[in-house]
Amino acid sequence: MVPCKRLHAVSHERGMRRDPFLPTGAESPTRPIPPCSLTASVDLAVSLAESGSGTLRCRGKRPSHFRVNRRHLIESRDAAPLVCPVSRIPPCHRTIPRGTAPPEKPDPKNPTEMKTRRNPFMAAAIGSSLISPVLHAGVAPYASADADTTYLYHFSEASGASSAANGASAGRAALSVDGNPYAGDAVDQPLITTVLGYPGLSGFGNAAYVISDSCLGVDADGNGAFRPGDAGPVGPDQMADHSTIYGTNNAFTLEAMISISSITSGNREIICTDHNGAAADRGFQFRVNGLGQLEFNAIGTTPVAATVPIPTTGTHGFVADQWFHVAVTYDGTTLRFYWTKVDASVTAANEIGTNTVETVELADDAILVLGNEGRSTGGLGGEPLGGLLDEVRISKVARTPSQFIFFNDGDTDTDGLPDGWEIANFGDLSQTAAGDFDFDTFSNLAEYNAGSDPDDPNSKPGDIDADELADAWEINNFGDLSRTGGQDPDADFSTNEEEETAGTDPNTKASFPDTDNDGLSDGWELFYFFGLSATANGDPDGDLYTNEEEFNVATDPTLYLSSLDDDSDGLVDGWEAHYFFVPGDTRYTLIERQSGTGDPDGDGYTNEQEETAGTNPTTLQKQTDMDADGLIDTWEMFYFSDLDEVASGNPDGDSGTNLQEQNAGSNPTSAASKIDDIDGDGILDVSEAFKPYTSDSHTLHLWHLDEVDQPAHDTGSSPVTMTTLNANGRLWEPSLAGFATGLNTSAGRGTANGGVLSALPLSNSISDDTTITYAGAEGAFTFEGIVRVDFDPTVATVPVNAMQIVTGESEAAGNRVWQFRLVPVGGPGNTAGATPRLEFINLHGDVNIQPLSAALPTSGDPDAIVQGGWYHVAVTYNGAEATADNLKLYWTRLDPSRTEANEVFTGQMTNDLITSAPDFTIGNEGRDGTPATGSTDGFAGVVDEIRISDIARTPAQFLFGASTGGDTDADGLPDAWETTYFGNLGQTATGDQDSDGTNNLAEYRLGLIPNNGSSRFAATRSSSGQLQWPSVTGVTFKIERSTTLAAGSWQVLENAFPGTAVTAAYTDPAPPAGKAFYKVTLNP
Repeated sequence: MVPCKRLHAVSHERGMRRDPFLPTGAESPTRPIPPCSLTASVDLAVSLAESGSGTLRCRGKRPSHFRVNRRHLIESRDAAPLVCPVSRIPPCHRTIPRGTAPPEKPDPKNPTEMKTRRNPFMAAAIGSSLISPVLHAGVAPYASADADTTYLYHFSEASGASSAANGASAGRAALSVDGNPYAGDAVDQPLITTVLGYPGLSGFGNAAYVISDSCLGVDADGNGAFRPGDAGPVGPDQMADHSTIYGTNNAFTLEAMISISSITSGNREIICTDHNGAAADRGFQFRVNGLGQLEFNAIGTTPVAATVPIPTTGTHGFVADQWFHVAVTYDGTTLRFYWTKVDASVTAANEIGTNTVETVELADDAILVLGNEGRSTGGLGGEPLGGLLDEVRISKVARTPSQFIFFNDGDTDTDGLPDGWEIANFGDLSQTAAGDFDFDTFSNLAEYNAGSDPDDPNSKPGDIDADELADAWEINNFGDLSRTGGQDPDADFSTNEEEETAGTDPNTKASFPDTDNDGLSDGWELFYFFGLSATANGDPDGDLYTNEEEFNVATDPTLYLSSLDDDSDGLVDGWEAHYFFVPGDTRYTLIERQSGTGDPDGDGYTNEQEETAGTNPTTLQKQTDMDADGLIDTWEMFYFSDLDEVASGNPDGDSGTNLQEQNAGSNPTSAASKIDDIDGDGILDVSEAFKPYTSDSHTLHLWHLDEVDQPAHDTGSSPVTMTTLNANGRLWEPSLAGFATGLNTSAGRGTANGGVLSALPLSNSISDDTTITYAGAEGAFTFEGIVRVDFDPTVATVPVNAMQIVTGESEAAGNRVWQFRLVPVGGPGNTAGATPRLEFINLHGDVNIQPLSAALPTSGDPDAIVQGGWYHVAVTYNGAEATADNLKLYWTRLDPSRTEANEVFTGQMTNDLITSAPDFTIGNEGRDGTPATGSTDGFAGVVDEIRISDIARTPAQFLFGASTGGDTDADGLPDAWETTYFGNLGQTATGDQDSDGTNNLAEYRLGLIPNNGSSRFAATRSSSGQLQWPSVTGVTFKIERSTTLAAGSWQVLENAFPGTAVTAAYTDPAPPAGKAFYKVTLNP
């Protein structure tokens, strides 16, 4: 035998294709191959060699003359064309010993198996019909479903799938579901991805692995979910009277391939229609029982079940974890059981017993479950197969032993093609070895030996998977034929087909077609730039990353938002470059300038929030004010139904501009509602009966909520700023007169994105955990606020969720602290109630949770809850664990005649609140880390004036009577305020106890601390020229300017500049050149 010389591929329609057998670096010739000889020995050895004679010779046969035709096929001049493409001629000797069977039949349902089970290069050696295959027995999956097949599941889906296709007439997928816990009758069971995608028997692709509570339920109604039925069963996935399982005379065949570890360790369901009904209605079970028997049980009939012992010795004896084919057939009279070892030497199924006694009655509705039962016994499915399941087929006839997966690959028509292969591919034996059924120029025999599809012109020897990739190239680069021409496994924007043509490595991103030699993948350039004009060092999106860098890290070179976050500050570097680049910047000097938490434009939104919202971090544009006019967009839409208003506008012609009305909480469309009298009752807000709190020595936190937008500041002794207001929350909502604005979180109630104000942005992580003090040293506390009821309290709300007031929740069970909330009629724990309940829940780290609640007063009570009413709510706890009356609840209508809070509950709280860092929120909860939870409990109304104290306050220490407005010495200072800060009533309005230059009355009006010299009324000026000073809502200031300080030189810039919460700010719109002095005066 002459050693072979490797033959080279010629050009292909797609361009030059490299010879897969050519050494690296060598050039592929573009001319046809030289004449050569093909010799086949009697021992089936085959070699190719260049003879120079212009002929291919076969030992023992006369010479034949050949040429290479335009399709690059070796063609005979005096005979039918040989079907050997030049590029597929084998690289060296191939010897097949006499009498050796060809490879097993490939799996026609599995492309990968089809590609690899046969030698993709054998076609070259046997395409001339010089070699005939040896006939053999074998096993193979069903290539297709015949008219009698209603269910056929190959389970060849990839790992991670949850739906197995049905290749038969019933057409419904089998869904992998978790059966425990049982979701309920006619309720979707949760899909899982741990059943499909396990390696099966060679030649059969993947298999299913059914253990524990998993099962495969047939989706009879095709809605993508599996719902077990009830006792009927009455469910969308029921099958009426087993109608898709049996045929004439109730005939049927149930079959599958299984691989299990034992036949004596409990029942193992294979195919089942059992359900939750009474015994007479419960379908059948086909299973391996715990006694080592194959069993068919038509439940509710007699005898109990038909069983046959499973063989434990001999050819078909059970061996753990080996594949067996199991089947039961029924022809209307006799049940036949089959147990057969899955082996290529087996030609027919092995019958192990019959039964003519079992009553087979299938006139019941049913659900079809594979690998488990469909019955709820603590969970859906209590009898898992406990192993691998494959090739499930259900037929409406009683199959014979020769009609299963086993076949005798005989050749009764002596045409060189196995009968089984002909029937599987052509349906009969009419084809011949030399025929070309799919007209792809390759004979049927060549296709059989190569493992290609004789019914697909694109599948041919050398490219059996029909993907336009040379099989040799695929095997050389990937080890198998699982890839396709259009895939890009190395993500270099060049397909496998393009890489094969270019001779580049399809597994290495750094190896790619680069016709312009610029270091960039041609495919990448074409994808992003529609041409090859880009350069490696270019930066078209200005994100300070070159094209080459963007290619390497897989970002978009045309989009500045698509870049890395090199300093891990939460900001995309390209975004920072877009807004903050200064000429001369390098990427590293740029990204050091800003951080995710910065707020360079001072609009209350961090850089990270602005990046997320797509707003400009260098202007006053923010997600709540997209037109950057200073007016909150939702405020404009509420009052004007558009965003056309401007801050300086005054559509109602009163004394306040739109901006001033927004900040004060007054109505910009009503002249009666003014910035100093928001309810338009003729009483100035500063003279209203109820006034906001000022912090005393026991005030841990005090949020006035007057900011109209985030952040909301805390004026308590342990301040926690509420940084984040989500899209459904509104801080501009008009509050009770005298309290400016408040918080409305009613939008989105019942959804996971309901309105909420939170200390930190809410997330399903520890990033929103808030360090906050919410009790005194001994555990005592008071949580309180004022609320407006915007719902009918006499009926169930829609939705009926609770309404949170102030909450310390957490995704982590051990960090859950408390909920203080109102529960409407029909809400949790109040389904039978006739009135809402005020409730405090000690969550105690999710252990020993204790709710304490009281029904709220109804009609006829002075504190009765009514729609539109304002109320003070509070909960107090004295810190004495497990003692009587240590916790009290208060609910009081805000009526000027009231002098103290109204107690509605007193009881015993068993444990102190735990010390934790919860997700701290106002107006909703922040527990959003588990399914079906989130910020669902928005308050249906307005929440305001939230105060947390480190003591249990008494009824007289709230917003009522002398506690706020009493002034027995008539000095303009409330007695309670004087007593809190001075211990007596000895101070006067004009006094200055702390000698800080601000008199006591000014300190009271501005919410300052009169016995702390650093808390005073003083203005500062920033480098940008902005003036800032302490402020509250409901007051006004006069702003003046002078350039000399001389008498009479002061020019009034603003006569009544409205105050804002915490700090007021003013920028001179036309500052004079040179030096200037400014004076800010608190108006009376």
